Amino acid sequence: MERFADLPISAFEFQGYLSGRRVVSVGWQYDFNNQELRRAAQIPPFLLSFRESAAAFAGLAPLTCSAFFTEHGVSAAISWHKGKEAFGEVVSISLVSSCFA
Repeated sequence: MERFADLPISAFEFQGYLSGRRVVSVGWQYDFNNQELRRAAQIPPFLLSFRESAAAFAGLAPLTCSAFFTEHGVSAAISWHKGKEAFGEVVSISLVSSCFA
């Protein structure tokens, strides 16, 4: 968890509004304001083992070097949503608390 604290996490902006959560993208980033995919900082080496484990769990090849981290504060609600098609298959990992599908 200490390594994640070093990531440059900031408030999530969606179509001009700031949400109650903070995020950081590495590899690729979807810009919701301009509706386009763009390069982001390289995926940090310490995350490569997470990528391998997530791909193995999902039965996928770990080819995509992209990750999106979200910190949900106590009051940060999130409704049902789906990933952008540009990212293809998405695997989610909850690190600090349980998550429900």
